Amino acid sequence: MTVCIRWALSWIAFGLGLAVVWYAIYPFLFAVTPAGTFDVQYGFFTVDTQAESFLEWVWMVVAFGLWWWLEPVFVKWCAQLDRALLSPSRGTLERRVAEVSASRAETIDHSAAELRRIERDLHDGAQARLVALGMNLGLAESCPREGS
Repeated sequence: MTVCIRWALSWIAFGLGLAVVWYAIYPFLFAVTPAGTFDVQYGFFTVDTQAESFLEWVWMVVAFGLWWWLEPVFVKWCAQLDRALLSPSRGTLERRVAEVSASRAETIDHSAAELRRIERDLHDGAQARLVALGMNLGLAESCPREGS
C-alpha cells in the first residue's frame, strides 16, 4: 500500500514539474507546428492564434505555484513513507538486542570454559611430566652404575 502511495506522490510531483515546462514552451510549440495542432478549447474561449498562446503562461504560473507549494510536502511525505518502509520497528530492534546479548553471554561462557580447559591441561600436563621425571630419577638412583 505504501509503495503505491509513494509511487503516486512521485508521479504527481513529476507531473506538476512537467506541466510548468509544458506551459512555458507552449507558445513556441504553437508557432512551429501546423495550424490547429495545439488549439485548446476552454468552452467559452479558444486558444487558436499565436498571441493567444501566450495566455497559457497563466496556467504555467498556476502550475509553478502548485509545484512550489506541494513539492516540499510531497518530498516530506515520501521520506516518511520510506522511513516507515525501511526502518525496523521498535520490537524488531528489541529482539535483535536480546539476541546479541544472549550471543555475547554464550561467547563469554564458552571463552571462560575454554580458558579453564587450557589451564587444566597445562597444569595436568606439567604435573604428569614432573611425576615422570621423578620416577626416572628414582630409577636412575636405584640402578647400579656402570663402571663402578
